[in-house]
Amino acid sequence: MITGPFTYFNHENISLPLLDKSLSCVIVSPNTHKFHHHHELPWTDRNFGNVLSIWDPIFRTFIYGDPTKKVYGLDTSNHTADEDVVFQLGMPFNKEVKSVDQ
Repeated sequence: MITGPFTYFNHENISLPLLDKSLSCVIVSPNTHKFHHHHELPWTDRNFGNVLSIWDPIFRTFIYGDPTKKVYGLDTSNHTADEDVVFQLGMPFNKEVKSVDQ
């Protein structure tokens, strides 16, 4: 019951400039979680927390930076239609989408 509302909160496109850094010490803020969706390492594969932000510092997966410089997506995909929702939903079934390494 707690993770549902926090999942929506974490994925909101809102900015909390005065509260964000201090808020992210207790709970996962939207700007903190956005780095989890960044397109390249070391930003991606970080900030896995959903409610409490204590887990990422404990497991050394916490990272924070300038939220205005984040880039979403994957750096290993050859697709270019990342703004097309229908294309995104079909990606798991599209054999033409390959990683850059393949």
